Amino acid sequence: MSDRPDSPRSPSATDASPPPLAAPRWPRRVALLSLVATALLFAAWPAARDFVVTAGRLLLQRDVAAGVAQLREFLLPWGDRAWIITSLLMVLQSLAAPIPAVPLTLVNALIYGPWLGALISWGSAQLAAALCFALARAFGRPFVLRLFPAAALARVDRFFARDGLLAVVVLRLIPFVSFDVVSYAGGLTALRALPFLLATGIGQAPATLVYSFAGAELIRDPRHSLRLALLFLGGMALLAAAFFLWRRRARGAVDG
Repeated sequence: MSDRPDSPRSPSATDASPPPLAAPRWPRRVALLSLVATALLFAAWPAARDFVVTAGRLLLQRDVAAGVAQLREFLLPWGDRAWIITSLLMVLQSLAAPIPAVPLTLVNALIYGPWLGALISWGSAQLAAALCFALARAFGRPFVLRLFPAAALARVDRFFARDGLLAVVVLRLIPFVSFDVVSYAGGLTALRALPFLLATGIGQAPATLVYSFAGAELIRDPRHSLRLALLFLGGMALLAAAFFLWRRRARGAVDG
């Protein structure tokens, strides 16, 4: 046996690599607390559960204008507290509940006017986006795939991989792109929460304002509301087409 000490082992590539960063714990905590709070609310307050069922039924009518008008009448007795209910519904619909978000924006405008209604809708949409982001970051892709088709998630993933925060802004501007799938997909990326929510707020603001002004006129002049909404949808479709064309040409220039 040799008395010489063992020669030092040369560092390998594995040794040189930094230790993996621990995943942040706040998304899981936020997600779990939100789910527990919602479950406790419905368990302890049957009126809240009945309210959500009734409001969801009104919002899911085929005649959107009639459903919005009935929901407005349903909410009026709640007075100044109605915004709490519409905000709760906005958050619930982000959890893949079959409640459309646009009628909620219209209802807020009918009750509170276009400006305050838009602020309420915008703020509750931000809260919904933050919750979706936290849920995705806490529970990962298998959880999100239980809510959305893999193909829809893959399309949004490609946008994020290519354009980062710009993709968030653009996708929020396009009304026919699912708000929720963008929020969940964002939680699966390396994007930080605050920049993601800032981009969401910027991209969501135009649609919220347009739908709020359309909603404020929905009962008095439904045709004007429809024209305003269609004009906005057409403009956003053109903007989306221009963006995709620009991106295709930019990629072609780089590849060429």
